[in-house]
Amino acid sequence: MSTLKFTKMHGAGNDFIVVSDLEIEAASVQLTAPVIEALCDRQLGIGADGLIIVAYDFELDFKMIYYNSDGYEAEMCGNGARCAFAFANKLGMVSDIGVFATGSGPANGTIGADFVKVSLPTSSPPELDYVLDSGSKVHFANTGVPHAVLISDSISELDLKELGPKIRYDAVFAPSGANVNFLEKQDANLYKIRTYERGVEAETLACGTGASASALILFCLDQATSPVTFLTKGGDKLIVDIKEKNGQYDLHLTGPATIAFTGEVEIND
Repeated sequence: MSTLKFTKMHGAGNDFIVVSDLEIEAASVQLTAPVIEALCDRQLGIGADGLIIVAYDFELDFKMIYYNSDGYEAEMCGNGARCAFAFANKLGMVSDIGVFATGSGPANGTIGADFVKVSLPTSSPPELDYVLDSGSKVHFANTGVPHAVLISDSISELDLKELGPKIRYDAVFAPSGANVNFLEKQDANLYKIRTYERGVEAETLACGTGASASALILFCLDQATSPVTFLTKGGDKLIVDIKEKNGQYDLHLTGPATIAFTGEVEIND
C-alpha cells in the first residue's frame, strides 16, 4: 500500500484532485483508470469531478494532464486548467504569467489577486442550429472538448438527469459524446448556465469549457458581446473574453481557483 499526497481544489465549484508528478513518483503509484475513478468517488473516495496531474514539461512551464471522474483522460478542462495553473504557481513551477501544455495544445495563464485567467484552444465558428439524430436542434462548439448548447427561458427547473444524457449520447456525437449546456439570459451579457458533463455523467457546479462554448455561440448569434459573464450552479461567476480574427476565435476564461484542503490517501498497490 502506498500513500499519495494530494490537494483538493475547485474552480467555481467544479472540483478536482490535484497531484504533481513528483508526488506520484515519491508514492510509487500507478494512477490507472480504476484507481482514478475510485479516488473521485464521492462516497468511497476523496470525491471530485476529475483528477489533474501537474507535471514537468521540457518546453513549457509545466504540463496539465486531466482525467474525468470515470478515470479516462480528456483533452481539456477550463476550470481544471485554472486550478492547475494556480497549483503550479504555488509549487514555483510557473510565475504569475506563463504557458503550459494541455491535451488540446499550449495554453496561457495569468494569476491576479483573486482570479486566474487561462486561454482555451482557438475555435472555429460554432455550428448553429445543429440537427441531432433525434431531429432536435442545438448549437454546437468545440472549445477543446465538444459542447452542445441550448438557450431556454428558464433553466432552474430543468431535469438534467433526464435531458443531459439524451443529448450527450445522441448518435451524431458518437462515439465520444458531448457535454450539454443550458442557458438563461439574465441581463445584457449575463447568463445563468447549467452543464451536464460527459465523463462525470452528471451535472457539475460549473464547466469552464462549457461557459466558453456558450459565450462563443451567444457571440455568433449576436445575443452577447465580449466579455460574457455566466452565473454557475455553484454560485460563482465565470467570465469569457472573445476575440475574432480571420474567422477564428480566441477565448480566455477568468474565474476563481481555490484550494479546499490538502491530504494523504492510501492506494493499494
